[in-house]
This record gives sequence, structure tokens and C-alpha cells, in this order.
Amino acid sequence: MHDLGAFGLTTLPPEPPLPDYCYQGRCPQTGLVLRLPRTALAAAIAQGLMGQLQAEDPPELEGKMYGVLVVTTAQGQWGVLKAFSGLRRGQAVQPGWVPPIPGRSAVAGSEAETLAALERLKQELAAIDDHPAWDQEAALVQSFGAERQALAEGHRRDKLQRHQHRHQLQATLQGSALTTALAQLDRQSQGEKGDRRRLKHQQDQALAPVQAQTAALADRRQTLRQERKRLSRRLQQQLHATYALTNFAGLSQSLAAIVQGQGIPTGTGDCCAPKLLHAAATLGLRPRGLAEFWWGPATGGRRSGQFYGACGDRCQPIMGFLLSGLEVDGDRPDRQARGEIHRLDRLSLDPLSLDRLSLDRLSLDRLSLAAPTSAAPTSAAPTSAALRLGHDIAQDLGENPSDSERDSLENSDLERLYDDHWLLVINKPAGLLSLPGRTCWDSVLSRLRCQEPDALDLRTVHRLDQATSGLLLLARDRVTHRALSQQFQQRQVQKTYGALLSGLLPGLLPGLLDPREGLIDLPLGSSATDRPRQRVDFSQGKASQTRFRLLGQTQGYSRVEFQPLTGRTHQLRVHAADPRGLGLPILGDRLYGSGEYGSGEYGSGQYGSGEYGSGEYGSGQTAVGRGQDWPGGDRLHLHSQGLTFIHPHTGEAIVLHCPTPF
Repeated sequence: MHDLGAFGLTTLPPEPPLPDYCYQGRCPQTGLVLRLPRTALAAAIAQGLMGQLQAEDPPELEGKMYGVLVVTTAQGQWGVLKAFSGLRRGQAVQPGWVPPIPGRSAVAGSEAETLAALERLKQELAAIDDHPAWDQEAALVQSFGAERQALAEGHRRDKLQRHQHRHQLQATLQGSALTTALAQLDRQSQGEKGDRRRLKHQQDQALAPVQAQTAALADRRQTLRQERKRLSRRLQQQLHATYALTNFAGLSQSLAAIVQGQGIPTGTGDCCAPKLLHAAATLGLRPRGLAEFWWGPATGGRRSGQFYGACGDRCQPIMGFLLSGLEVDGDRPDRQARGEIHRLDRLSLDPLSLDRLSLDRLSLDRLSLAAPTSAAPTSAAPTSAALRLGHDIAQDLGENPSDSERDSLENSDLERLYDDHWLLVINKPAGLLSLPGRTCWDSVLSRLRCQEPDALDLRTVHRLDQATSGLLLLARDRVTHRALSQQFQQRQVQKTYGALLSGLLPGLLPGLLDPREGLIDLPLGSSATDRPRQRVDFSQGKASQTRFRLLGQTQGYSRVEFQPLTGRTHQLRVHAADPRGLGLPILGDRLYGSGEYGSGEYGSGQYGSGEYGSGEYGSGQTAVGRGQDWPGGDRLHLHSQGLTFIHPHTGEAIVLHCPTPF
């Protein structure tokens, strides 16, 4: 265990009323929600560890997660445990760092073979995904679609002309002359139908060999994925049966017993948080605050020096067990620390050896004898009726905020743009969740429920990304919610968004008076290896359509208006950033607008045609990563500015507008 002062701190940082993140899980014994906050002290120590990593020579070349856990001993002494995920410099055990959870060595040989096989499958799958046949098929489909659309548009004009000509003939001719003239018009119509059939037949023949190739690739990909799944599942079962975790109630169980048949991926237990909590419980330490951060080259959307919470697939399923034995909810050790001590030089600690955690000396029998640091309470009173809602868990707070946290929620005003007995529309600020998350309860819904304790059925009808601001619709009862949801499902609701793109669309001059418009039609799917990113996927993606209007360009940016016709996750952000869309990320978009997406996959591109014609919307003067010269340049410049729907009870058309704040 390390002294607090070993990380370059001289004073304790002030703690905010609400932590920005909490590690959270439901105790399997009591069913109560247990939380461990990312305190300001833990974050400050993590910053100190970042400084130490920065000063290393040679530096660690592989990016990975690191974590620090602030703890106290039974005698009240304070200290820090630190950990890294997986391997560091090729080693699982390094001096001064918490070692891995015991049990893995028992299956080391089988694990190495399986991991090598999985790596080979990964490389072949990557080669399939990068095969040029996919792009060739997509280009042909887009080109042929535009060709058929142009032909159909010409035929529609011809049909209108024939219709007008038919009226003229009927007014000027009679008898056989009229019959002959009308028959000629009919032959023209039949000939155009034949033109469309022949064109489609020619295109199908041209597409057939390419589609046969992509179909074979898709079959091979499916086979490889099934083999990968089989190998991963076998390795999971082996590891889960041997890994043994200890919690603060003194219980030790294997991963298999903890998850009880739930599917969790390989690597569960290798992350920082489980290693740190297991180590603290084994050593009889009490956790006070936990912080995890990424350090090294950016991978999977994670950026060096940024804090991250528990991963949803590996850590979250076991977090409830790991936290069992801690005081429930509202225990704020960081505040206790602030009241007891003011200078870190008063926290001199005797080193606590990590030898007790060595893999060869730590046995299940020894773990089972670890004394719990505190007894888990048997009950906890909810703070209000609004926190005891029994309906949809996704719409429930699912937690019991402390009094100070609750006061903060109740005093957080939200601008109400429409409010009646059945529904409510608010202007959501950027950075605020629409719904409470598993580990962050501050959201539009939680604030409104705290402000209106009687609004038991208040629920959101749709959602906005946390970084997006603007109009958010909520229903006050189930009937209204169902009726409004049906309007969204049937695409009867009109939504418009204002956005600022991080660059100039080429060929369009600043101060342009006539807006340019078009339709972006790119199917979207999730990225299995890079969540939460979405990507254009012509093979398995869902249909996604967005109308856009270019309103003008100024200061190196393009101001556009979006009207989504579908409601896919991150639809507007991907359609803006993808080179087959507008090719310019939305200003301030950290997920799609910088790093590998800034100059690579989503860095530049060409939007070839739209419903209203064609125009060059290709790669231009991108300003990815910029924004300092624009007011509020650090936020995502996407705002829900327009919402039109039918009031389900009055039948009135509700038209709302919320001006774009940038």
C-alpha cells in the first residue's frame, strides 16, 4: 500500500456535493444498491499516477486502463492501492502493483492456445471486413440506384407531359384521329416501362458476381464468428470456474458461482476495479474512493488521461458482489476524511506489504478467513415515493440518493417550454442524461421526479444523447406515453436539429443565400468491437435516413439543419461524419470527430447525390478538433430545435421551437 503523499499531493481537494461517477452494484444478499464514488481525492491521486507514468523511461507503448483505490486500515490509516488491467510490459505481476486475481495460472496453457486461435480468427475476420468487394458492392448499389432514380424522374416528367398532351388531344381531335394519337401515347408509356425493366435486368446482371462474392464472404464471416464464440465460451467456462473473488463481507466465490450462468466475456476479473476491490477486501482494508483512467495510445474510443467507469460487460455484472459488505448508500468517506484531516503530511503510513496477495500463497481457504470490515445492513428506507416506482426499470431511478444529492436534484431548474396535465417538454442542457444511468443518477427524469414527487408515472417518450441539447418530450401517464410513442414509431413526429459542422463543405461560398438540401440514406449498425460507436453497414445495418439543409457557412464552419426520418443511435452524428454522408463531423463531437475518425474513416468524403438533385459535398477544409475560436467550442454543437406532434388528448397540433444556442 502506498502513502497518499507518494502521488505529489500536498492538500486534500474539495469534494463536490455530487460525485461525477459512482461504481455501483446490487448486493446479492440484501438486494440493496451499494455505491463507491470516484471522489475528488481519488481523481487527484490518479492525476499524480498519470504524472508518474508520463515520466517513465522507456514509456509503456500499449494503451491500457489504470486504477487507484483510496483505502483506510482498521486503525484509521490512509493509503492507496494501484492496479493495471491485463498485462503491463508483458507481465501480470509487477512490484508495487496489485497482482492478478488468483486462479488463472491453473488454466494458463489452455488459455494461451485458445487466445492464439482467437487471434488468428480475429485477423481473418478483419481481412474479410476490409475486403474491397464490400465497397464495390456499395458503390454499385449507390450508382445503380441513382441511375434508376434519374430514369424514373425523367419518366415522371414524360408522364406529366403526356397527361397534358392527352387533354389537348381530347379537346382538339375526334374519332379515329383521337384514337390513333392516344394509342401512340400509350405505346410511349409502355416503352418507358420496358426501359425500366431492361435497366434493372442489366444492373442485376452486373451486380450478381459481386453479390455472390460478398455472400460468400458473409457466410465465411458467420462461420468464423461462430467458431470464435465457441472458443471464447469454452475459455470463459474454464476461467470462471478457477477465478476466486473476495468481497467485504468476507465471502469468497468463483466467477462461475457469482454470475450463475450469465454470459460474461473472457477477461472478466482482469480489469482494475475488480483487482483493486478484491485486494482491499483480502487485506482487510476499507475503500474510500476509486478512479480508473486510460493511459497510452487511443484505442476503442478511449483517450489517454480520460477517466472511465466500470465496463458494462466485464465489471458491472460482478460489482454488486465485490461491494458487498460496505455501508449502503450515503456513506461518504471522502467527506469524513475532509473533516478529520486537512494536510496530507499528517497521513504518514507504514508500508503494507503486498506479499499477502501473491499468487502462490493466496488460497481459497485463506480468503474465506478474511474478516469483514463492516457488516452489511439488512434494510434501508427509501427517500421518497418517487424512488419506489415499480414500473420499467429503464425509467426508474433504481437508487436512493443521499439527502445532499437529492437537494441538488430538486434545486436544478430545467427550462419548461410546454407543460400541461398530460405532457411536458423541456429544454435539455448539453451534458445532462435524459434518463438516470446505472452509475449516474443526475438526469432530466431524476431531476423532474425529485421536483414533482407526485409525478409517479412521468417518463420520457424519446431520448437525446447526453451531449445533445434541446427539446425533450415527457409523458405524465402511461396512456399519454403509449399514444406519443406510437406517433414516433409511425414517424408522425417531425424533429429538426441545428448543427455546426467542423469545416466548410467545398464549392459552397460563405454567405450563400439559397440553402442546399439533400437526403442522406446510409444504413447504420453498431460496432461490435468499438462500442458505443455506430458505423455505416450496408450488409446488416438498419435503414437510416436524414434530410439536411445547408443554411450557411461562416468562420470556417458550416451551419446545417437536420431532419431525421428514422431514429437510429447517433444517426445525425454518423451521417454528418461519414465520407459517404457529409464528410464533416459535428463540431465538438469527441466520438466521431477526432483522432482516427478525424482524418481517417470519418475525416473527409463526398456526398454524391440527394433527393433534390446532385452536388459536390466532398472533402473540404475540415476543422476537426477545432472550436476554440467559436463560443462554447468544447460542447457538441447539435441541438434539438424543432418538435411537431399531435396532442393525444386534444388533437391539437403542437409545434415547438427552441432556438439553437450556438
